[in-house]
Amino acid sequence: MNEFARRAIEIVESIPRGRVTSYGVVATLAGSPRAARAVGSALRTGSGPATPWHRVVSAQLTIVFKGDIERAAQQRALLLAEGVAVDATGRIERAYAWGPDDAEICLGPLPPSVEMGFSDTRLRGRRRPR
Repeated sequence: MNEFARRAIEIVESIPRGRVTSYGVVATLAGSPRAARAVGSALRTGSGPATPWHRVVSAQLTIVFKGDIERAAQQRALLLAEGVAVDATGRIERAYAWGPDDAEICLGPLPPSVEMGFSDTRLRGRRRPR
């Protein structure tokens, strides 16, 4: 497992029960803001059964498993069991989003080159201008 994958899994394991974040936020916190798909790959191939993969959702705060209805249903059930409000379409209320301030509390200070931002419908990471 490479360093990015190890770090991404460590970040996912720090997301508290009852909260969710996006693949992009995890990628940014792991040091590669444009590597959201690599987070999914790390979770599929490098994580163990105790890793809370179900707490990572799309940037639009929705459950997305293209072509895998069973996996989407499993993720929805796990989130509901943790008290996360998930509607019938897989959309999650923004109140359950785990963001940059939360990450700093769980992980310690973020590198100065990383600035996290929110919009109304997306969680995203971006680099600070130099």
